[in-house]
Amino acid sequence: MGIIIKPLVTEKMTTITDKLNRFGFVVRPEANKLEIKKEIEALYNVTVVDVNTVKYAGKNKKPLYQSRYHQWSYECI
Repeated sequence: MGIIIKPLVTEKMTTITDKLNRFGFVVRPEANKLEIKKEIEALYNVTVVDVNTVKYAGKNKKPLYQSRYHQWSYECI
């Protein structure tokens, strides 16, 4: 197993859960809908009606400390 990483707990997801009885999970990017459905049913002992997926792109992180010398020398080259 190991497709589900963690449940998605945010204000928006809590509102959707209360109103529409839907739950959100963070899953591995290579998982497909059938694998997600089987794991949810096995893990929580429920019947899954539908699975909707959304892919989020990761963000690039900037270095914490940038030296002015390296930036300036890079600009001069």
